[in-house]
Amino acid sequence: MLIRKLYNNGQIVIPKKVTQELGIEDGHVLYIYNEKDTIVIEKDHEDKYLNQATLNNGNLTIPCELRKLLNWEGENFLEMEVSSNNKINLKKI
Repeated sequence: MLIRKLYNNGQIVIPKKVTQELGIEDGHVLYIYNEKDTIVIEKDHEDKYLNQATLNNGNLTIPCELRKLLNWEGENFLEMEVSSNNKINLKKI
């Protein structure tokens, strides 16, 4: 588990170790959605209508509507975990 900071603008830095482990590079479009009180980030998803964001220099912006839904206003610290099924799970501390 890693601790990451979610900035006011919704950006989070995905560590290089995680991007390499998941085979994610700059420019990749990632799918972002919520499950209960967690935000899930995936490289591939069958539902192509989910929120999407592009990885840029290791930075990813969590969509505003998801942050509002989970009450992640302002700067927050998040637990980041990579699951066995290659998903990044973010949970507010």
